[in-house]
Amino acid sequence: MGLITLLFLGTFTLLYLSKSVSKKADVVEKAVKWIQDNMRYLALGGVIYGFVAFCLTPIVGGLTPMSICTRMWANLLLVAMALPYCFDVLIAKYREKINTAILEESRGVVTWVSTNEKIFGFVGGATCVLLFVDVFGRL
Repeated sequence: MGLITLLFLGTFTLLYLSKSVSKKADVVEKAVKWIQDNMRYLALGGVIYGFVAFCLTPIVGGLTPMSICTRMWANLLLVAMALPYCFDVLIAKYREKINTAILEESRGVVTWVSTNEKIFGFVGGATCVLLFVDVFGRL
């Protein structure tokens, strides 16, 4: 599960950090364009995978407590980074049934994540490094 989390988190970190850099290499431009073209699937898959992996990480055997904390943090961050891109899709079916106050607070959290993309990009980069060391450090 750690490798998939690393790939998802790396994808969203690249996307978030690329918005704060004006001059990018051609490879980065192509990667960001591919990510944006497939964002519908990546965001929804990232939210679902991140939530399921967050719930399953503590019950997986063979992990140290630090590894569990690192992976749970990475999965939580993955959900937070992917949610702004698929929030409307997730609530579209139940929009009328959701309490207005809850909907507005949820939208406020999503807006907060969207306005602090640079911070989330740097935190995602640091978390990717920690997760990389966690996944590949025990080989």
